[in-house]
Amino acid sequence: MSLLAPFLVIALMVVPAWLTSLDTGQKIIQVVDEGHLLDRLTEIDNVKLVYPIQNNIQEAKENLKEQSKEFDGLLLIPKNITADNTDGILLFADKNIPIQLEKKIERQIAKNLEERKLVKLGMNPILIKEAKTKVKLTVTPLYAQEKRTDSTVASVVAYLSAVMIYFFIFLYGAQVMRGVMEEKTNRIVEVIISSVKPFQLMLGKIIGVACVAFTQFLIWIVLGIVLFFVVSSVFSLENNMTPEEAQAIITQSGGMAADLETDMAVQNILETVQTLNFPLIIGAFGFYFIMGYLVYGALYGAVGSIVDNQTDTQQFMLPLTIPLITAIGIIGLVVNDPDGTVAFWASMFPLTSPIIMMVRIPFEPPLWEVFLSMTILFLTFLGTTWIVGRIYRIGILMYGKKPTYREVSKWLFYKA
Repeated sequence: MSLLAPFLVIALMVVPAWLTSLDTGQKIIQVVDEGHLLDRLTEIDNVKLVYPIQNNIQEAKENLKEQSKEFDGLLLIPKNITADNTDGILLFADKNIPIQLEKKIERQIAKNLEERKLVKLGMNPILIKEAKTKVKLTVTPLYAQEKRTDSTVASVVAYLSAVMIYFFIFLYGAQVMRGVMEEKTNRIVEVIISSVKPFQLMLGKIIGVACVAFTQFLIWIVLGIVLFFVVSSVFSLENNMTPEEAQAIITQSGGMAADLETDMAVQNILETVQTLNFPLIIGAFGFYFIMGYLVYGALYGAVGSIVDNQTDTQQFMLPLTIPLITAIGIIGLVVNDPDGTVAFWASMFPLTSPIIMMVRIPFEPPLWEVFLSMTILFLTFLGTTWIVGRIYRIGILMYGKKPTYREVSKWLFYKA
């Protein structure tokens, strides 16, 4: 599963998109166009339009009942339809109409109504369409010559990194907690601590699970890099031309070179991804992945040692989940302003920094902020380990009692 996981993740993203793009068959719609709005248009994006000989809605409805297997619906466009008054447009159907089909028809009708209104106002719709211009703003460093990473690509990488750390912390932290609870309830721990100290047992469990998690992380990183370069090389071979040449072909073909345009878009995305500072991203991800897990793994281990069953974990789990959920909740705010005040302090607070700093890393924050965040997180790990160790040594031998926060705080000062 460690080897298959990257392929499964890709499949989860690619397969739904592929299934959505599959041709589900051409839909046939009868059209009673009293105002000649569609001008006898015969097809709209794989939707065939059929106009009855008699432009009468009642006769068309009767024919639709008799020929319901041949037609998917009946579209009525009244005479008095204008861009300012679109009430009265109806689509009759005996079976469910796909939402995409509704949207296709709505867009075409809206387009025709807009063109009519422009003509009525003395404007040329063709010239207006040709005048529409797409602008792509590229942000570049003030003093550096290299190209700055595209903010959209950086945002995607930021979201993926943050969500991965979030799920890893929950997944493997809970695994530590369940392991401690199992050893405690089965009285296995009483035998184990006759050979090792409680602190050594706790640290061994946390580090053991961390090694499993880190091994999976390395496998996924290596496979991800290999897949990226394979896809990148494939598109580079298929599109061995400049963007200007590709655009000329698309323009000369009258927009028919859709496949070439799509391939060039994918190639541009791959080229933009290559501008990311991968050594910094991978290194920071490894650090925050490990340190974030160690901090939360220790805390989860403490919870497992305090309670005897899964139900009692709720009161102790809430303070641990609130920082993680808060970090996930403010990701959008941090992406919009990665150098803002909220982003800075959230990336310094040790219980949210593993997620928030990874959101900021693709946007290349100042290195001193990254090192400061790492230092705070590492010192937090040392302090947390000491505190949790003192709780763990008492908690694993406590049975049949549900401790309170006050009682747990007293365990810190018990002598060994």
